[in-house]
Amino acid sequence: MTKFCIHSILNNTYKNYEIILVIDGNNELKKILDNEFKDIKNMIIIENEINLGPSVSRNRGVELAKGDIVAFIDDDAFASSEWLKNIIKNFSENPEISVVGGKLLPVYEDGSRKLPEELLWIVGGTYKGFPGNRQFVRNVFTGNMAVKRDIFRDTRFEIMYDKEKGLSHQLEDTLFCVRVNNIKPNTILYDPDIIVHHHVTKDKLRVGYIFKRSFSEGILKAKLKYINNSNSQKGNTNNILSSEHNYLNIVLRSIIKTLCELKIRNSTLMILTVLGVLSGYVNFLLTERYGRLLA
Repeated sequence: MTKFCIHSILNNTYKNYEIILVIDGNNELKKILDNEFKDIKNMIIIENEINLGPSVSRNRGVELAKGDIVAFIDDDAFASSEWLKNIIKNFSENPEISVVGGKLLPVYEDGSRKLPEELLWIVGGTYKGFPGNRQFVRNVFTGNMAVKRDIFRDTRFEIMYDKEKGLSHQLEDTLFCVRVNNIKPNTILYDPDIIVHHHVTKDKLRVGYIFKRSFSEGILKAKLKYINNSNSQKGNTNNILSSEHNYLNIVLRSIIKTLCELKIRNSTLMILTVLGVLSGYVNFLLTERYGRLLA
C-alpha cells in the first residue's frame, strides 16, 4: 500500500512538491522503498527506530519540510490526481486560512461488505453528518489535511498515542485543530474536492473492531469535553462538542429509518456504535472520579 500511495502523489498533476516519508520501526520496508524510489530526487525517506504513533512521525516530517505548505496522507491511502492542485488552489484563493482538509473515501478490501455512511469515521472515512460542501469547520482529519508550516510551528501534534490500551490518535487531530482555532479562529477550511481514497481491510468491518473503535472514541470525546471545561474556566465558553451533538441526532434518525426499512445489519451496527461510544465516555468519567480504568 505504501508504494501505491507514493505513486499516487508522483502522478499528481501538480508537480512542485517534495515527499517526506516517515516509516515507523520497519527497517526492512525502508530498504525496499529506498531501492524502489532511489531515482526520485525530491523524496526523503527516514525511519523511527520504534513505532511511537503517527503524531511523532508527522511532527518529525514537518521538521524536515522546506515548503510553506505541508500536506499529510497515510500510507494505506492514495491521492486523487488533482489532490495537490486543489490544496494549493484553496490556499491561493484564501490566504487567511491556516488549514485545509478534504474528503476521505473508503476503498473496501472486501467489496461485498460495507459500513453505513454514518459510521465511516470508524475506518477513517468522511461520514454522513460531516459537512457536504466547502465551508469552515472545527476540525479536519490528518489523513487528508494540509497546513501552513509557520502555523504548525506554534501548534504541532500533541503526543497522546497509547498503543497498549488500544486508543486511537483521533483526538490528536482534533486538539491540533483546536489549538489552530485558538491562535487563528475560523481558519480551518473543508473542501470535498480534495479527495483521498483510504484502504479498508476486512478486519475493520468486524463487530469486535467496531465496538473497540467506538469505545475508544467515547473516551476521546470525554477527554475533549474535559479539556473544554478547563478552557471554559479560563473564559472560553464555546461548546466544543456541538458537532458531535448534531451527528448523534443524525445517527438516531438513521437507526429509526433503517429499522423501518428492515436494514437490520445497518441498524445493529449503528446501535452497537452508539453503545460503544457511550460506554467509553462513561468509562472516562468514572476513571477521572475513581482514578482507575474500568475496562
